Parts: sequence; C-alpha cells; structure tokens
Amino acid sequence: MTYRVDVAELEAAWLWVLRLRDEQATQDDLAEWLRWYQADERHRLAFEEMQSFWHECGRLIGDDEAASVAALLAGRSTPDERSQPSGWRRRWPTLAASLLIVTATLGWLVSAHWSPPAEPIAEVRQTSLPDGSTVDLAARSTVSSHYSEDLRLLVMEGETGEAYFSVARNPQRPFVVQVGTMQVRALGTAFNVRHADDRVVVSVTKGIVEVSTPSGSAKVAAGNRIVWEVSGDSVPSITPATEASTLAWQQGRLEYHNEPLAAVIADVNRYSHQPIVIDDSAAGDILFSGTVFTQATEAWIDALPQVFPVQLEPRLTGGLSLKKRQ
Repeated sequence: MTYRVDVAELEAAWLWVLRLRDEQATQDDLAEWLRWYQADERHRLAFEEMQSFWHECGRLIGDDEAASVAALLAGRSTPDERSQPSGWRRRWPTLAASLLIVTATLGWLVSAHWSPPAEPIAEVRQTSLPDGSTVDLAARSTVSSHYSEDLRLLVMEGETGEAYFSVARNPQRPFVVQVGTMQVRALGTAFNVRHADDRVVVSVTKGIVEVSTPSGSAKVAAGNRIVWEVSGDSVPSITPATEASTLAWQQGRLEYHNEPLAAVIADVNRYSHQPIVIDDSAAGDILFSGTVFTQATEAWIDALPQVFPVQLEPRLTGGLSLKKRQ
C-alpha cells in the first residue's frame, strides 16, 4: 500500500524531531512519541523524512545553525536585538540565509506532498526442520542444527540473536536449544529465546520447558519467562509473559520492561545501521521500559541522550560509543 504524507503530518513530525532533541525531554516524552509514531504509518513516514531533513540541514549549514533555525521554525524564539546577546546579532545574517534554505526546502516537501517508499520490517525467516519443527529467526540471528538418532540439538550462535521454536512432539528424541552454557529442553512445545549481551530470556507460549544453567535448573510453563544473567551469580528469575509481548518482534516491535540498556542495545544493534558500543558499564546498567520499533532504530538512538543521562560519540572504527554523561 502506498501512503501519502500531508502537511499536518509533516508539521507534527517536525515538532516531534525538535521535542526529542530538547535537553529537557523526558522518558515520558519518548513514550508519547512512540504512541504517536505507532498510531499511523503516515506518522512513521513523516517522522523519518523530517529526521533525515534535520541531519541534512546540519550537514549543509552546521549543527549549531540548524538548531537555531529549528527554534525559529518552531516559534520558540526570535532574533530580537534588544533581548538577544551580541553573539546572536553577529550570527543573524548567517541564520537568516540558513532559515531561507530550510524553509524553502521544507516548503517544497509540503507542497509536493512527498510520499517516500515504505521500508519493510526486518524479515522474519522461518526454517522447517527435518522432524517437522520450525524455527522463526529474527534479524542477524543464526541457529545451527545437530540432529542424531536420540537427540535434536540446536545451537544459537554468536553473542546476540532471537528465535522462536515450534517443536514437533517426540518424547524419545528430546529437543534441546543451547545458548552458551544454558540449555532449554522441550518435548512438544513452543518457546522464544532471546540472547542479548550477557542476558538470556526464554519465554514459553505453549507447554513446558526445562531450563538448565550452571547454577541449577527450573521448569517454565506457558505464559511465563525465565531470565538468566550469564555473567552474574544471580539465580534465574521467572515472571509472567504474554504471547503478544513475546512475539512482538515478529511485527517489528521490541518490547521491554525494566531491562538493562546494554541488553536493549544488543537487540537494537541487530536492526540498526549505526551499531552502538557501550564503553561505560554504568550506562549499560540503566533500566529501560518501553517499545523500540525496528523501523525506527535510528530515531530511538538519536533520542537516547535526551531521555537518559548518557552521551553518544562517533567511534573511529565506525558506529557510536555510549557513555554515562559526566
């Protein structure tokens, strides 16, 4: 389906770009933006265009001038020489020219009713196994199979990934998923495994699984999830989990409740074009609750310094470095 973005949607998107970049933005602002963003496909298209427009303005006229021009366009300030410092008056000719460029471009976008092509949600790959079981794989996730006469073993590769397993029942041939030193054993059931940073989350949607770790084992029934911190000494915890929340990633939504930012970013990196490296454990320990849309990871990343006490810096080897704000 092709969507057309109208003037009101572009204007609303532009105000959201400014609001998320405000130093006083809060996590409630981010949550409100996510509700608006999710409400309509046109909102997503308009926001992504205005986000790109902002970055392009910064490239053409400089980030400081772009911020000042954005304030003018939002009606937050005026270049009144009687009330502004002398530095502003010296910059006003440059800002006036910049404002002309920005408003002319924005006017063209509005008048043309720009309609960008919709970007597909990151593909969910489904694989059928020889025994009739199936595996749904999230972006940049890999599972290898090692079948024998008496065991069906699948290994999640790498340090991050997500997969949903629908298991064909066969009591004589156990189905086991291995994630590092954790093993998830099932007979006839369906469950999701998410490996992010040093955190493994197993959510069961059907039947019962037995989860074994070096610190012990536990049985998890449908409607629950078990969380294991790989590098910690804590005992895995079991909490309720709905099927809708567990499988939201298949519809392009990553949903979290009080999860460390390090684990969230490990997931987001699988969908983002600018991966984040956490160079400060204090930043990674910050708890996050909310939804990240896989089609809007760049916008979510850009908003991080506005809603959390963190800072992002470009890395020489590519991507971004995340640290606690000093």
